[in-house]
Amino acid sequence: MAPPEPKASAPAPTGRRRSKKVTVGRAMVPKVNVTLMLTFFLLTTAFANPYLTQLTELEHARPAYVDDADALTIILGKNHCVHYYLG
Repeated sequence: MAPPEPKASAPAPTGRRRSKKVTVGRAMVPKVNVTLMLTFFLLTTAFANPYLTQLTELEHARPAYVDDADALTIILGKNHCVHYYLG
């Protein structure tokens, strides 16, 4: 895109020249929007630090045994289908 050209100004009635006005094209608006969004997302990801949760295992816990008749088996299938049965 070519840079905007200043408009010619006519002399004012008092004999002074007006300042030249430079118009900003409409093509700048999307660039500014993208820049602001990029800045926003970079800053939010920089300040949102991940945190770790420490998992502790009990030393004195005894293992839990479940009878086969009381067990529930879950199978994940295609297309987000869930199949389950007892045993």
